Formats: sequence, structure tokens, C-alpha cells
Amino acid sequence: MNLPKLILLTPYSGPKEILFETINSIISQLARNDNWIIVLDNQDIEECRNLEKKYEQLIFLNYFGPRGAGNCRNMGLDYISEKQKKEFLLLPFDGDDRIVDGGINFLKKKLQSEKYNIVSFAHTKIWSDQTKRFVGYNGVFNIENLLKRYITPCGSTVLKIEQPFILKNLRFGTRFRANDALFFFQAVKYFGKFQCYPDLFLEYKIGNSNSLSGKKFKMIYYKFMAFRDFGLSRYEAFYYTFLFLILGIRRHFLKQSI
Repeated sequence: MNLPKLILLTPYSGPKEILFETINSIISQLARNDNWIIVLDNQDIEECRNLEKKYEQLIFLNYFGPRGAGNCRNMGLDYISEKQKKEFLLLPFDGDDRIVDGGINFLKKKLQSEKYNIVSFAHTKIWSDQTKRFVGYNGVFNIENLLKRYITPCGSTVLKIEQPFILKNLRFGTRFRANDALFFFQAVKYFGKFQCYPDLFLEYKIGNSNSLSGKKFKMIYYKFMAFRDFGLSRYEAFYYTFLFLILGIRRHFLKQSI
């Protein structure tokens, strides 16, 4: 069975050196018919044009609207829905993420006989002090599982899009954090179920693991707003945010594996 082309979607705002490092680590894993769409957030990096000429898989888009990864990702979705007419695989991830060596080939082989449209793999979180935490699940899950635990993180989850018009019904949120939540809520609601595998696919860096600065606590607010964006009532949003808070306490303070 021949899989459809893979389309990677990456929003980017930051030092070009980090972006180029990400590109260099992944570009060799892509087939010639794959595409990697990178949406630059309010910046026009001239060097990107040279990379675009060097690698036929790369497509750079310039976004100059309200800042935010979600807005950039939505621009990318609109571009894909206009240009792509056939079935494809969609892998959204950030510009400072690292797909493990051989990860793309592994993903393609894994999806050869996969019946679900959403497939999520494991990832490793790496803090600035080099503390690492492996996050992986195994099994088939539904929207209720997603609302309670949010186990389809952007970057290690691929979608099989059989009809490009579907992207018109899938949007990333416009918030600074958790903007991927709305997208996956909508996708899982549309497709019904998703498959998780415990195989490591992605590494990404986050802040200090011992930090009690606002970042962790703000995520509670961001998750609450993501639930509201998804259409949940205030009561339902409070309920699922409370579950998210409990899981966070178990992970970060009690050091339990969830």
C-alpha cells in the first residue's frame, strides 16, 4: 500500500538559527513528494528563500496579521486546502521541536495499515536543566478521553486527511498557549476515535522543570479557555480543567507517571 504524501506544518517566530537547525535535522527524512510548509510569524527571513530553492519540499509563507502560532497554522491550513486536491497526511509541529532520527520513515511504515485517521505517538519533554520526561500512551481513545487527559499533543500526532475540504472545519485557537487544543478537539470529534502508540517520535524543549513561575499555572487558564472555545459550557469547562489540574499535580509535584 502506497501512503499519500506527507505535509508538515510549522509556525515560526524566533531566531533563524533554531529554525535552520530544525530544518537540517528533518529535511533528509522527507521524500521528494512530501511538503513542509513553514509560516513565518511577522518576519521575512531572506535566507529562507535560498533554502526554498535548495529543497523542493520547503514552502515558506509570510504571515503579517495578529501574532500567534495558531493564526500562522490556520493560514497554513487554508493554503493546503486550496492547493491540495488528493488525500494526504498532515503533521503539525513547532519550529524548535525535534523529530527523532528515522521518525518520518517509522511514521509512514506505521500508517501503512492503520485504520484510524488520527494517530499519536510518544514524545519526550526536555527542560532547560536537561530533566526529561517520557510521555506515551497505547490504545484507542475518543473525545471523552481527549477532554479528560489531552493525549494528542501537537508535533507527535499525524492526521490522514482524505478530503482536503475537511480542513475548513478544523481551526487552531488564537491563544498564545494551548492553541492546538481546539484543532485536535475538532478533529477527534469529526473522526470519532484516535490511535495512540507508545513509540517515541518527538522531543521538545520547555522551561525549567522546577519553575513555579506563572507558566504552569497559566496553562490551567489556557486549557479552560480552549474548552470554552470548543463549545463546552462553563460548568463543563471547569470540570475538565479541574481534571487537568489534578493530573498536573500528580505529574509535577507527586512525580507520578500518568
